[in-house]
Amino acid sequence: GSWRLVQRQGIASLSATSGRVGDTLTVTPGRNVDDWTVSLEYRGSATRSPTGSSRAARRPYQFSYGRFEPHTDWDVRFFRWPDTTAKELSNDALDSARRGAPLASRHEPRLDYLWYRPTVQGVPQSHFAVDATTEITLQPGVYTLRTISDDGVRVWVDGVLAIDHWTPHESAVDVAPLGPGRHQLRVQYAQVDGWTELRVDVVRGTQRSTGSAGPH
Repeated sequence: GSWRLVQRQGIASLSATSGRVGDTLTVTPGRNVDDWTVSLEYRGSATRSPTGSSRAARRPYQFSYGRFEPHTDWDVRFFRWPDTTAKELSNDALDSARRGAPLASRHEPRLDYLWYRPTVQGVPQSHFAVDATTEITLQPGVYTLRTISDDGVRVWVDGVLAIDHWTPHESAVDVAPLGPGRHQLRVQYAQVDGWTELRVDVVRGTQRSTGSAGPH
């Protein structure tokens, strides 16, 4: 079958605007663009959509791909967890950790750590904490702040606790509503032992999950 470009948004250039199935399409977003979409139309063999709708051969089928990732510049500091025998994440232990010198300091465009063996120099495999801050500006719309974490995570939005899953847990998703405008975000994360997982995203729309604080 063949394909053609139907619509594009936030894109500086495309490697092609039409072609055959099997092509590779290279997308170059515009400068400082954090929200872009490309919509294509396919004609060829019969198709079945992800929702189960069937279309006969040669009937056009439109699909799209996009990415929404607001610009952030995270100031991240790693600290050693002082009590390596404790399984609970006490505030006193975290305060004690943050009074010490950081194990490592980094600036990251995304807060996204996933490992069993550390990939940040100077950070141990277990018993460490993360304190990270950033500012974000969102256009008018509905958004959700989402974390994926293992072991403990807390997030403040403009100084108000929005996500509070500060007990050791396996990989879990937590969410909180986030309005448009400029916000200050602060993330605290604690790793007891085993698998390390910390990811923080802002996504469009409304999402719900257990394990997060109520709306603030």
